[in-house]
Amino acid sequence: MGIFDDFGKAVTDTYKSATKASGKLIEEGKIYLMIKDNEAEMKEIFERIGKEYCETYFRGELLDNAKFENDYEELKRMQLENDEARERLLQLKKLRKCENCQKEISAENLFCQYCGTRQPEIVEEPQVEEVEVEEEPKEVKCKNCDIVLDSDSVFCPKCGQKVE
Repeated sequence: MGIFDDFGKAVTDTYKSATKASGKLIEEGKIYLMIKDNEAEMKEIFERIGKEYCETYFRGELLDNAKFENDYEELKRMQLENDEARERLLQLKKLRKCENCQKEISAENLFCQYCGTRQPEIVEEPQVEEVEVEEEPKEVKCKNCDIVLDSDSVFCPKCGQKVE
């Protein structure tokens, strides 16, 4: 049975690895879409502000910046959200930005391969491995005569009562 156990473990490990990789790809895809949506919305806001500014200028009036306060706050929020999302993408890809030249480098690099700047060490929090715990089967009893039934019983073998 040893060869079948080894094969079963290999299949299980491959499945878990593939599941983890596909989950990572899905997360990356969601992040990219969120960034793209934010950028499209930000572009609309910039265009609206720019159009209003130009129209006001052409009329010879001064623009009231307070009029766009909500837009400015929304732009700031989306920019911050995009920055955090880009940082998360780097983490998923096991990359980081060089402290000096801002180029993407491996998170494991101690020195940037582009500018030679020493990088701060990354202290990773220990990852907790998920362990699947098999639940103990619940004891099923007949509601009529109170005997313990097999978990797959449909009827009680003692009194014939249908199991619910």
